Amino acid sequence: MKQSTKEKSEKAIQEIKRIYKRDDSPFLIGYSGGKDSTLTLELVLNALNQIYISDSNLINKVTYVISSDTLIENPFVVNRIKEFEIFSNSPEAKKLKIEFISVKPEVDETFWTLLIGRGYPLPLNRFRWCTRHLKINPIENNTYKIQEKHPTVINVLGIRRNESAVRRSRIEKSQIDNEYYLFQNFEEERNIIFAPIIDFEIHDLWNYLRFIEKSFWGSNLNILYQMYQDSSKECLNSFDMKQVDNKGDSCGNSRWGCWVCPLSNKIWIDNMHSNGIQNLEPVVKFRKLLLSERDKQINRYAGKHVRRSNGTYSLGIRGWQKLKFDEENNAHFIPKKGIHRERVDVVINDVLQKKYKILESTELNKNLAKKIYNDEKGLTSAHFVKKVENEYFVLAPGPYTIKYRANILRRLIELRETYKDLEINSGIEYAKISIISDSEISRIKELLLLNAKAISEEKLNKLKIWLEG
Repeated sequence: MKQSTKEKSEKAIQEIKRIYKRDDSPFLIGYSGGKDSTLTLELVLNALNQIYISDSNLINKVTYVISSDTLIENPFVVNRIKEFEIFSNSPEAKKLKIEFISVKPEVDETFWTLLIGRGYPLPLNRFRWCTRHLKINPIENNTYKIQEKHPTVINVLGIRRNESAVRRSRIEKSQIDNEYYLFQNFEEERNIIFAPIIDFEIHDLWNYLRFIEKSFWGSNLNILYQMYQDSSKECLNSFDMKQVDNKGDSCGNSRWGCWVCPLSNKIWIDNMHSNGIQNLEPVVKFRKLLLSERDKQINRYAGKHVRRSNGTYSLGIRGWQKLKFDEENNAHFIPKKGIHRERVDVVINDVLQKKYKILESTELNKNLAKKIYNDEKGLTSAHFVKKVENEYFVLAPGPYTIKYRANILRRLIELRETYKDLEINSGIEYAKISIISDSEISRIKELLLLNAKAISEEKLNKLKIWLEG
């Protein structure tokens, strides 16, 4: 191990011991299975073990380790978390008072329930509903329970000062006076943030993890590094510490997420597939098809029209989108979006263009609903305009159509069947990929039927035939 890395790790362990012993506040460590949280957890467990060896009575409080499973995780990350879960039940973990908490979204909050059951559009960077429902809510619900037991909690995070300019700026703004490793927690003011690896560079991180080879809980850290190699498109075939300063950010610093993540065209799963990881092609193809269908108007209803009311679904039309104004051409228009929607001029020189009509409030009835809930044409059939003074509005894209959602469900069930006896093979380990659960399928079918019934008996009967088939 490099001397500089050794010094940083020893200093971090001393700080962990100091912060642990200074009061009764328990540690709460977020463990994602990735490199930063692995290093952080490794150093904390080593520090606690040193305290135990010196005086076992000083291990006098619980240390919480919390992991989140979105149910659509990188399967190799799931393996890492399972390894720690096994360790958490061991005598070694019990003596250090380690309590492991694994959280996941409720069935009504899962990605597929919201996308297919409720018709949510695929997440965008400006509308990342998935993060709140899949990760933040489950973690917050459990941390609130921990918070009820303790006046103050120390959130131990694997953040590094030089990870990014944004991260560095946030750290500098929140640092506690006279404390180098402690920071204010603006979301929960009773708590503080403790960052023991704050000074680690990416090459320090890998130098340490590759040197020890096995984590405190028995995980093979060479497999962890291999995961980063396989999920990066620019990576060394073998780890050379002389080159890591130049190659580290592109090789050992890739990011993971859900295997279906739609926030970027190319993610880790595409790189793993390109790098030869076996049996990924079906999920890669499924994800690419889903992304290609994201903005197709034929797959969307117009407006936000099906809403919950006292436990039942009722119809209504809302969700108007203000048209952009082109002063030079005196035109109100729908702007271009992606490759599936060109600019559409709706009003030119105060004249409504062909196929558009002004929608009066008295027209919000079942007859209009039949035009809007068109599963064959989707948004392309709803050419209604509302005028308010000198401004014009059209119905904004709403949820996915029932027909399209049913098609996604069918393809998803077929994908699950493909992976029933198939594992992802990295060459050094196998992993089962989670597609969709039985409980999700049941709940999605319930929601689709409720949606269809709210629209018409005809649509309900068609859907029943499809679901029963």
